[in-house]
Amino acid sequence: MPLLYRIPLSASKAPPPTTNNLYVWGRNVAGELGDGTTTDRSSPIFIVDSVQTVSASFGGGFSHFIKSGELWGSGYNGYGTIGDNSTTSVSSPVQVGSDTDWSNVVGGETHTLALKGGGFGSALFAWGANYFGQLGDGTTNGQSSPIQIGANTSWIQISASAHSLAIRYEGSNYEIGTLWAWAFNAFGELGLGDTTDRSSPVQVGSDDWWFLVDAGYYHSAAIKWDAQGFGDYSLWTWGYNGNGQLGDGTTTDRSSPVQVTSSYNRMISVSCGSFHTAYILEDSYGGSLWTFGGNSIGELGDGTTTDRSSPVQVGAGNDWLYVACGNNNTYALKTDGTVWAWGWNLYGQLGDGTTTSRSSPIQVGSLTTWVIPSEPFNYAYLSGGSNMAMAILS
Repeated sequence: MPLLYRIPLSASKAPPPTTNNLYVWGRNVAGELGDGTTTDRSSPIFIVDSVQTVSASFGGGFSHFIKSGELWGSGYNGYGTIGDNSTTSVSSPVQVGSDTDWSNVVGGETHTLALKGGGFGSALFAWGANYFGQLGDGTTNGQSSPIQIGANTSWIQISASAHSLAIRYEGSNYEIGTLWAWAFNAFGELGLGDTTDRSSPVQVGSDDWWFLVDAGYYHSAAIKWDAQGFGDYSLWTWGYNGNGQLGDGTTTDRSSPVQVTSSYNRMISVSCGSFHTAYILEDSYGGSLWTFGGNSIGELGDGTTTDRSSPVQVGAGNDWLYVACGNNNTYALKTDGTVWAWGWNLYGQLGDGTTTSRSSPIQVGSLTTWVIPSEPFNYAYLSGGSNMAMAILS
């Protein structure tokens, strides 16, 4: 187990003239924004530079980012979710260990997953609460420091809520692989055909074509790419469906993946909120944005508060590049470098300087230089979490 250091980073409102500057906004009750306070922010504020990827936790009031390969976290830490070998909450980022080869991190409700190493895959690490086996180490014992899950070093993507999902490279194509799931499974959100919790990763089906995956509150969504066949992309969902968040035209729960739609055009982003789902269908550079599921606060962005059990398009544009669902809101990045948000806004989590909820997209500030991912499977430059958001400015 690596040594763990607690090195505070200072935050200010005026960033230095550097690159990859991290900005945060929204709820800050536990210091999850990392600005040294517990004051909510309704507009983006600068935290630190040279950031590679960000993660706002799905429901736990904590956040992480990777800076020059170093892993940092702040916010609520009662379950050891920050990973600094303590359960002390902090309002300024502290470093997790001293390693400099972290490549990705995601925060669930009460646990964290991260990848370390490079090449065609990475080692999988986990820490935090483990009541449902969400760490994947075969136990239900919590951890306040990162532990490696298994010996495999081919993991290429991770997602977490109360359950955990991951894609593992299997050698056919470095962008795709097998899909694995573990932890809470009361509604079939693991996609294994049952509702039994798992404390170790279990493969979902036998396909090795999974491209992108994301975990919602009690549901999951993933994109499959038939790279060895006709080259088409298909969207699959499973788990709880009481609000139509599976997008299959019903409100029936599914314990195995069900296909929602398919296209020869590439699907370049998918994300799950608490009870809604979003994806982007590529059309040249950028694409159309589609949402479905719960919409009581306008989180679908279609100008209404009506739940949808089938995909509806957000506006008429095809210039969307990346989508990230928060718990009850949605964030998206456009090809012009702007960030947009909609849904619940009680804590200023839409970043528009107000606390007014929106049922249609509204721009976050006026900046047009938010970092644009070069490929859809790249790590998150924009992350929505538990009533807060994080983004990287070029």
